Amino acid sequence: MANSDYILEMRHITKSFGAVVALSNGCVRAKSGEVNALIGGNGAGKSTLIKILSGYQPADSGDILFNGEKVEINSTVEAQNIGIKTIYQELALFEKMNVYENMYVGRELTIDRKPIKWLKVLDLKAMKQNALNEIKRMGFNIPNIFSKVMFMSGGQRQAIACAKALMGGAPSVLIMDEPTAALGVKEAGEIIDLMKRYRDEGAAIILISHNMRTVFEVASEITVMRLGETVAALKKEDTTEEEVVGLMTGAIENITDGRNMIGEYDL
Repeated sequence: MANSDYILEMRHITKSFGAVVALSNGCVRAKSGEVNALIGGNGAGKSTLIKILSGYQPADSGDILFNGEKVEINSTVEAQNIGIKTIYQELALFEKMNVYENMYVGRELTIDRKPIKWLKVLDLKAMKQNALNEIKRMGFNIPNIFSKVMFMSGGQRQAIACAKALMGGAPSVLIMDEPTAALGVKEAGEIIDLMKRYRDEGAAIILISHNMRTVFEVASEITVMRLGETVAALKKEDTTEEEVVGLMTGAIENITDGRNMIGEYDL
């Protein structure tokens, strides 16, 4: 039975690529209005787990529950349709395209040209206006939506990726993969403010980050992965930076004093 407090749960997910086991027991969950930080060293399985949740690749086994019901997510479109949106560390922007072109690539708006029903043309006016409205709504500092991405700062590129992913309304679950990596202090602060805003609006956020300061600033729950397995799920107030780093590296094998909530995934 699902834990009713959580809108999303991934339980005992496994994934192998030939002889390489990427996930042997991946678990993570998310609660509306809170941030769950998913942390672990390189090769811990975080990215694979998130790619499965976002529909990028299938799991070999395990369960995904959304609002208490088991779901199958076989594509990124299916993930988005149930309210899961992802902002990847790899921003997937086209540098020679401008802002609004990047925001609508692959989902361009068109106008029917009667009487030839099959003839459609791009609705450039609507795409430009919608892109401008979205960027203004999010409060991003993008002075010109006609500028090419190649001329923009790291923070502006991250802002465009966020606007692209979140266009069309707030998600039920928002996955942010290293959103402040390689950003300056001011730019990182803007992304953290965006995360807090969506959290306060009721979104369940899964944050992947190596920045312990950010993790302890915004997260309510911290999920630790090591070598393809989830080894701990802890309330922020019940742990310390030193402890979670020890769990990540293996310096601390496990926690047996009742704080670790990982057993709840076996309900």
